[in-house]
Amino acid sequence: MKIVVSNLSVSYQNLLVLNQVNFNIPINTITAIVGPNGAGKSTLLKAKLGLTNFNGNISFFGKNLKESRSKISFMSQYQEVDWNFPMTVFDLVLMGRAARLKFWQSYSQEDLEFTEKTLKEVGMWSKKDSLISNLSGGQKQKVFLARSLVSNPDILFLDEPLAGIDYKSMQDIFKILKVQKEQGKTIVVVHHNIEDISKYFDYIVVVNKKIIDFGPVEDVIKRRSISKAFNS
Repeated sequence: MKIVVSNLSVSYQNLLVLNQVNFNIPINTITAIVGPNGAGKSTLLKAKLGLTNFNGNISFFGKNLKESRSKISFMSQYQEVDWNFPMTVFDLVLMGRAARLKFWQSYSQEDLEFTEKTLKEVGMWSKKDSLISNLSGGQKQKVFLARSLVSNPDILFLDEPLAGIDYKSMQDIFKILKVQKEQGKTIVVVHHNIEDISKYFDYIVVVNKKIIDFGPVEDVIKRRSISKAFNS
């Protein structure tokens, strides 16, 4: 069972951003998407989620996006959130359950309990009543991650979740992701720091407008494919 991307191309106003991309990601792995700035990493992630137009095919464990959407969660870059909005940590994370509701439904006791459970898992329960504007960078990322996890997805996509946070917060987030993997989730991360790839990831997709390489971490490193992407 895999996430399979076939013949994927994306253009913005006649500018070809990704060209004939083909790769697959095995189930129950933590996978890094790496490449230089402007390589199309975030575009690739957004194409998988149907957030940008593309040509080609993407399947999630044998199903298309429409059939799989309820089991997929996306953590965008935290700069895309208005952190000055007067909202508590608990309320922000609870919003991650909204997609499960019909328009006439209110949050259930199960929603409230799952939000509590998720905040405890990421170590942010003590901040549940704090305004999100009062959080540090690392705390914001943990809360934003909790909002993505609270829907209990099978597949989790994260766009630069470690940007702008300290080393301790980075370690904490990887510990959380490792636990999620142990619980059976498949995790795909757009990642910018290539120095720690082998420490935290099982699998790598190397991209620079096209796929340079993909596979288990050690295999891709041995082929020097990451340096090829950054030097091409």
